[in-house]
Amino acid sequence: MFEVIKAAKGVVDDRVWFVKSHYPERSGYVPVAVQKAILVVRNPWDAINSYFNMTLTNSHNKSVHDSMYCRFATRWDAMIQNEIQIWMKFHAYWIAKVDIPIQIVRYEDLLLHRYVLVEPLAAHWPAPLVLLEAKPLLSASGADAMPISHHRMLEMDDSQHAYTPFQSLSQKDSSPASSSMLNQLGTFNGVYVPCLLNIIGVILFLRLGWAIGQAGVVGMLTIFFFAELQAVLTVLSASAIASNGAMRGGGSYYLISVGKSIPVGSLAAVVTACLIYISLIFLFGASFDGVALRTNFSFFQQVGPTPYVIITGILVSCYTSGLGALFGASRILQAIARDNLFYGSAQGDEPQYAVGFTAVLSLVFIFIGDLDVLAPICTSFFCVAYAAVNFTSLVLQVTGVPNFRPTFGYSCWPLSLLGVAVNLCVMVYLNAMYAAVTFLVVTALFVYLSLAGPETSWGNVSQALMYHQVRKYLLRLDTRKGHVKFWRPAILFVPQNCHGPSVALCNRLKKGGLYIVGDIVLGEFGTATAAEATRRFQRWLDVIDSANLKAIPQVRIVARTQRGNRRLGPGTATSAEFVGILNDALLLKKNLVVFRHCDKVDPGLLHDSKALWVPSARRWRLDGVVKTVDVWITERSPWTADGGATSHVTLMLQLAHVMQSNVQWKGLPIRLLRACEGANDADTPEHLIHIASELRIALHATHAMVVPLAHRRRSGPLDLLVDMNRVVHDVSRDAGLVVLTLPDPTTFSSQPDEFAARLDALTKGLPPIMMVWSADVESVITTCI
Repeated sequence: MFEVIKAAKGVVDDRVWFVKSHYPERSGYVPVAVQKAILVVRNPWDAINSYFNMTLTNSHNKSVHDSMYCRFATRWDAMIQNEIQIWMKFHAYWIAKVDIPIQIVRYEDLLLHRYVLVEPLAAHWPAPLVLLEAKPLLSASGADAMPISHHRMLEMDDSQHAYTPFQSLSQKDSSPASSSMLNQLGTFNGVYVPCLLNIIGVILFLRLGWAIGQAGVVGMLTIFFFAELQAVLTVLSASAIASNGAMRGGGSYYLISVGKSIPVGSLAAVVTACLIYISLIFLFGASFDGVALRTNFSFFQQVGPTPYVIITGILVSCYTSGLGALFGASRILQAIARDNLFYGSAQGDEPQYAVGFTAVLSLVFIFIGDLDVLAPICTSFFCVAYAAVNFTSLVLQVTGVPNFRPTFGYSCWPLSLLGVAVNLCVMVYLNAMYAAVTFLVVTALFVYLSLAGPETSWGNVSQALMYHQVRKYLLRLDTRKGHVKFWRPAILFVPQNCHGPSVALCNRLKKGGLYIVGDIVLGEFGTATAAEATRRFQRWLDVIDSANLKAIPQVRIVARTQRGNRRLGPGTATSAEFVGILNDALLLKKNLVVFRHCDKVDPGLLHDSKALWVPSARRWRLDGVVKTVDVWITERSPWTADGGATSHVTLMLQLAHVMQSNVQWKGLPIRLLRACEGANDADTPEHLIHIASELRIALHATHAMVVPLAHRRRSGPLDLLVDMNRVVHDVSRDAGLVVLTLPDPTTFSSQPDEFAARLDALTKGLPPIMMVWSADVESVITTCI
């Protein structure tokens, strides 16, 4: 491999096939005269990130935590700007101007997928010829003279070069070669030995004989079986999780290969410990009687060639387990602090406060001074931790997310479920009181993190679990099995203003139903409209979060308003489009609700129940008059043949009841009012009370009224609506909400302006209006059980 330097001026002869360029374009790019090229490229941000890591870690292929970036990021502004300019020139020349065969390879892909890329690279370039010609040159320069091929090249690794660590810019006396981040261990030292030392703990020397004396050999083997079953199942689950991606931290050192070392090292340690424990169980059971095992805790020292062997084993077990737990737990606390789940210190990169906290917590348990008291406490928390690991693996496997594909293939959801059950059962069996306390502590932590925990970007499995469950039950929904007894509103609303009061008013109207807020981007589909749709969707998400709406946003790109609203509902449209939208909805058997004067709604009625509490109806008393929800029956024939109410009336009463069921609206009683020109047997307050009673609508006797319209000569239909408007205004001027029957849109398909004029005549100057029209003759309220 030859480097192009300034003295060479970019000219190479036919012996050179590989050129390593140290960015000659930094001082003015000089083209290289070649006939064929393999261009290894990186985007600017990858190059900047790599250079940053290289100076911080003294290595090509290691990275640091985000906190290290924050410490030095401000010093890199000029370099970043310069790097962008350099790469723009570089790409402009090689990609746009060079007229030779070029194969472009991304540097990161060459590192991560080199087994896949090396074959097409060798096919693009005559690799055997190149290696044959390059071999004498490499040997002459003192390089390895062994036969080389592209298969051997796959096994070669870059050697580290002496880059000056970036920390030396701020710490003059720091050594460039010293970095704790380079402390990487393999499977044996990093996993097998620590796990084995934790398993072969002080219990082996001080309590194993006592346990055999209490339970016997068979009983002890049974206990040991369940204990190792817990360990093996947890190791399988942890291995599946660890082999599914890179682990950023949490240990007192860094493993070379987490996905390989953790499964192999952990299982090997468990198997080794099993052999040791089983051997000792049989040896102790065959060599000592039960009385000696139960009463003499130091028999192990007495029968050995020297007691110091056992004492050394106890000390080594205590020190290794204690120090491993101390610094391992500290790193875990540090990782938790980095995720902002709990507060931590940003000074330095060593978990000093975490070590101190862990040490104090350890001393508290040490001061208990009784191993028999301490053991069940520690066991309960260990069981919870093991159960949590198994539960995490269970959820990830059950949800079936495509990105959960661990390289460790010996874990499945039944084994994870068994691990959860075994750990919880063992915990409760050993000590139910400690198990209950442990559950309370874990529950308190969970509630705290759910309420006070920050937004995280590393992915929450609860989202995948909810998606899995929602999808499962959505597939089980069948509209053919629906029944009117279980009817609830499903609202599709397109407001003119996302911050308008109508949005919050519809939120009060859903009663546990689906609420979709829609928005329309007018124009042909393209880059600009797609970007605008994305922007509006994000804006709606922010509005829903800030206003605490239980809604789902939908944004559509359409060329014409009506075509889009056939899917979404009415927005800002002309009269013809508006009437067309209403008729389209009726053709699809969708009920209609049109709001008017929502700006007049009392703001207190729109606040969420968590922000405002309404103690009684006195909250909505104004000048001695209680604000109400007035339902006006204005149809010419609102009654069925058997004296019941039509579907329009029942829908109006149902929606009024839904609105009143909200905490903020409970103080607003429903009034049922009938406006008619001439009286008949059905248009009486008694009949209104009877209708409300049949439909189980709470209605006071004084809130059922029949209001006659003034008899006068009218020149057209608008005069009747004007009279209706006057009557409604006189009776319901102080109402919190007025519910009216919407004029039939199907009769105004060819007269949209007439329909708009009638709406204006009916609603002019009134309180907040909700106009309702039922698309079906079937009632939304049933009188049957």
